[in-house]
Amino acid sequence: MNPRLMLTLALAAAAVAAGCESSDPSSGDTGADAGPSGGSGGEPAGGDPAGGAGGEPQGGDVGGGGAGGETPDPCPDGPSPEVCDGVDNDCNGAVDDTGATETCNGVDDDCNGETDEGLGVGDACAVGTGACRAEGVQVCGEGDSAGLVVCDAAEGTPGEETCDGLDNDCNGTVDDREGEVCECEDGAVVECGSDVGACALGQQTCVGGQFGECTGATAPGAEICNGIDDDCNGTVDDRAGDACECTDGQTVACGSDVGTCAQGTQTCVDGHFDECVGATGPSAEIYDQQDNDCNGATDDVVCEPLASDFPAGPGFEGCVSQDLTFHAFNPDNISTIARTEAFDQIGDLLWNNAALAAAHFSDARQLYAVAEGIDSRVQRRYDQHFAASVPEGTNCRTAGVPAMYPDYCVGPGRILPIVVAAFDAGMAGQDMGTNAARIEAALLWFFYTSVYKESASCATAIADCDSSHAYYTAATPRGEPAGLARYVAATGAENHDRVFDGTLATHCWRELDNGEAAVNLDQQAIALGQLDVALDHAAIRILTTRLRAFVGAEGEARAAHWAFIGIWTQALDRAIRVRDAAAADSMVAIAAGDGADLDVDALEARLLALVPCP
Repeated sequence: MNPRLMLTLALAAAAVAAGCESSDPSSGDTGADAGPSGGSGGEPAGGDPAGGAGGEPQGGDVGGGGAGGETPDPCPDGPSPEVCDGVDNDCNGAVDDTGATETCNGVDDDCNGETDEGLGVGDACAVGTGACRAEGVQVCGEGDSAGLVVCDAAEGTPGEETCDGLDNDCNGTVDDREGEVCECEDGAVVECGSDVGACALGQQTCVGGQFGECTGATAPGAEICNGIDDDCNGTVDDRAGDACECTDGQTVACGSDVGTCAQGTQTCVDGHFDECVGATGPSAEIYDQQDNDCNGATDDVVCEPLASDFPAGPGFEGCVSQDLTFHAFNPDNISTIARTEAFDQIGDLLWNNAALAAAHFSDARQLYAVAEGIDSRVQRRYDQHFAASVPEGTNCRTAGVPAMYPDYCVGPGRILPIVVAAFDAGMAGQDMGTNAARIEAALLWFFYTSVYKESASCATAIADCDSSHAYYTAATPRGEPAGLARYVAATGAENHDRVFDGTLATHCWRELDNGEAAVNLDQQAIALGQLDVALDHAAIRILTTRLRAFVGAEGEARAAHWAFIGIWTQALDRAIRVRDAAAADSMVAIAAGDGADLDVDALEARLLALVPCP
């Protein structure tokens, strides 16, 4: 506390104490009145330290007087302006009550013991704006600012406004250069251009408040087919007007690698693939155990009729056979039907009989030998294909002629000896399965030869056209094959249809050329050619079917198949040899063996290649 204030308070307390009477009977005075300052009527025991009311004080008066004395005057010189000195200068009973407000002057104006308090003296402060701003602390002002709190910082001097991100002219606005707007701060660097596709960003530097040129960037170019977004529009190879189908230089395999085909290569040039180079393409399918047309299937030869073939070929228009149905010239007198039916009955007795016995051969022989039956025609059958190799007028029923011309006189010269020997052995109970197969193959040979022969002789005997069809299928409807037709149909419906149509071709020709003797022999040749090819193809199919059956068979069944193959190979020799003599010789050698290690696939391909289509 202020020393002056402490002194003033002490004096005031003493004055109050001096004017008060004590009422405490236990005080140290034994008289009626006693007090610490002195007695009022007698001398205190041991002397009155403060002095008595009427006597001399003992040991001096230190109390300033008794109840009957005068109180000292606190303002002996009169009132004066109150100041902070711990004294009641204005004598109003209150000490240091100046009533002043603290001002910034280095003085304790409000007498609270603190100087310039609450005015922010010493606090941080700043003056000016922008580049002119200066920082300092608050102090008491002087001169005109006396009594005020002021900042001791000195504001800077405004300069010329430049593009530097500062308020150089101290007007409160950054880079407000007069007459020219700052778009950037000098020295600032920004990216420019594009980084899409083939483009690359560059840089622009701010000079004089303006960005300069973009440097180091890669600009868009013309779009080409290179797998890059050259024009930097976000899309690769979107060339206008000529769409890219590939990337330049790109290579792809082309063509097929199926079957005999081999793939080549295509190269992309200017957005488009060029031609396929180095490929091996498909070819017409042939029978060679390969997929020539590269469709995934081997030897699936697709056959199309020749433009000259029945029914669409020229020269066949208008005949009733155009409905693809057999119409006999003499439907009530086709004796050949009985021969074909007898062949099927013999088959039921022999090669289709699981309980085959010698007696069955006897029964079958009776069917074979019936009057005007199969035997009667075997003994005189000739093969029209060999007609040019024998003297005109050769008669195969003349003794010795069959031995001279066995190929032409195929019935008595080749077929009959096989049939007779097999019947004899079978009836004797010898190798019955094998001998049944020999009879089967020999009689099929007869029917195979007869179909073509009857169509040829139809030129002078019109009824032979009916016989030709009956030798093939007993004049049954197309969908009910009999005799030889049943064997052909088993190799494939297409093969059967083509032979069936071949017989209709000769029938159609003869219907349109219906004199006692035909005159349009060119048209007959076309019809016979169609029939001949169909028959030869079907015969090869019968052989290959039996070859496959042989490979999968065992024991007696295997022996029976091989016996059939040996004879049927003879029946096919002419058809094979006229197309490939080496293949015919090969077949003769194979048939002379036992069939061991037989490559059926290779053999079938070689044979079918000779007559690929029916």
